[in-house]
Amino acid sequence: MSSLQKDNILQIGKYDPPTDRSIGESAKYAHTLPGTSHHNPPNRSHTMPDKPKKLLDQVRDKLRLKNYSYATERSYVGWIRRYILFRQKRHPAEMGKA
Repeated sequence: MSSLQKDNILQIGKYDPPTDRSIGESAKYAHTLPGTSHHNPPNRSHTMPDKPKKLLDQVRDKLRLKNYSYATERSYVGWIRRYILFRQKRHPAEMGKA
């Protein structure tokens, strides 16, 4: 076996972490945590489930999903917020029929 073949065998499986500063420092060293990388975030299944999102956050998510502009999102959220405050933060079930 030649020395070139030996060098190739030794190089298999070797990992050189990225040294580019354009990726964030946390992503640069993410491979040091077991089971993580910048492509494979850590498994968070062992944590407590998140609280349900608030109404205005759900509205923002839906508007972003539909690719509405940021100005439209702000307007819609403002209208909804003002309506909720106008109705003294009562739940729709408490307001009765229209």
